[in-house]
Amino acid sequence: MLNFPAFCVLSYISISYVAVIYASSKDARQYPVLGRDDPAVIKRRIRKVLMLTAFNIVLVPFLQCLIKNLRDSTDSSISVIGAIMNLGIVPGHYRDGHWDISSYYYDIISGIWVVTLLYVGPLMDLFLFYVFTKGKTLYVDYKDEFSNIYCLRNYIFAPITEEIFYTSMLLNTYLMLCPIESLSLKTLLWQPSLFFGLAHIHHAYGSFRTGDQNLITILMNTIIQFGYTTLFGAFTNFIFLRTGGNLWACMFAHSFCNIMGFPGRSRLSLHFTMIEEVKGDWRRKLIAAWNKSYIFLLFLGIYLFKANIDTLIYSREYSIDV
Repeated sequence: MLNFPAFCVLSYISISYVAVIYASSKDARQYPVLGRDDPAVIKRRIRKVLMLTAFNIVLVPFLQCLIKNLRDSTDSSISVIGAIMNLGIVPGHYRDGHWDISSYYYDIISGIWVVTLLYVGPLMDLFLFYVFTKGKTLYVDYKDEFSNIYCLRNYIFAPITEEIFYTSMLLNTYLMLCPIESLSLKTLLWQPSLFFGLAHIHHAYGSFRTGDQNLITILMNTIIQFGYTTLFGAFTNFIFLRTGGNLWACMFAHSFCNIMGFPGRSRLSLHFTMIEEVKGDWRRKLIAAWNKSYIFLLFLGIYLFKANIDTLIYSREYSIDV
């Protein structure tokens, strides 16, 4: 059962990340004009979240230890330094105190591999797109994609800071401040992930302020985003628990998922339907066949992900047993 002190710490962790983004009056005045994707807004938000992250890396472990010691003065098994180390920000350090660099890197690779299985359809589609379309080069497209401030925010900064807050800090709060008999794998997967899902609702506020979407569209997008971010939060919680606190495995998996995005329609099919007209019945039949194959691969990816996640992401020696 989630007790009141733990709930207060969990709420602070979740709310502080979002609140600091809107803390500046300058942002509040300019946001309706600039929007969240303006480079100036991105730079200000990165600076503020970086300062908050540095502050919370010390504050949250301090609060965890303070509450734990006040509740049970006889239990001094963990110090503030130990609680900071348990966040997983130091590569190679597991939550039970072990240092194992080779297993740590193996966990990271396993996390990326299991996500690759999930995206087997989009990855195959991407490969075929660059093979069969003229004038499209993977190097040029992705050079542009990875050489701007949006790449820094979406693929590096957000995965690192969000995993520190919404996976590591939340799970460590549960593990330290909640009665161990009340915790189960199901609880630790889903309850913290709800905080992560709810934290993304602020994007609805941004869309409303800029006025680029109607209310129904904002509502539907918010519900969808809450759903898949909650699911993703449960996935990274699973990685963290099964790898004994390997936060960098969570970060790399998060970054890879951000790069791939939410699976949509076949890029190859869209190109030959809307941009370059396909000539010949047999070519049209090939595109139609690929559409069906692509849908099959999307479901195959879900199956492969589900079938392999438990075996691939599992450092048996260091796993947090719940």
